[in-house]
Amino acid sequence: ESLHQRFLDTSTEVLTLREMLAGEHRERQDTARAQVAELRSLASKMGDLKAATKVLRDNVRARIAPSTEAEHEEPELQRVAETVADFRALPPGRKVAVLLDDATVLKILAVAFFLGMLLALGGFVEGFGYL
Repeated sequence: ESLHQRFLDTSTEVLTLREMLAGEHRERQDTARAQVAELRSLASKMGDLKAATKVLRDNVRARIAPSTEAEHEEPELQRVAETVADFRALPPGRKVAVLLDDATVLKILAVAFFLGMLLALGGFVEGFGYL
């Protein structure tokens, strides 16, 4: 009887250990999957960063390059085509960030915002003027 009881206790402990090991194995697999997903995300972000860095480097080189007769010449078509292709390869969020980083685009947006406010003010004045 006592041997049977010890056998049941031992088998219960073995089953408990087996379940614990299976749970730990699942947790490790989940952690590994999360790390792989994070690495893939980081790799895609690095690709975006590489494209943006290339565009930035090309722009810096173009601005720093000595300008003897280059001011009066047309820009090289190949370089412009590569710059446009690199810009099109960027994700939409990055494109918006690049455009919002440009001072000229921000000035145009400010003027459009101001004109829109004037239009709204004119609408309110005309609308409430009849009351």
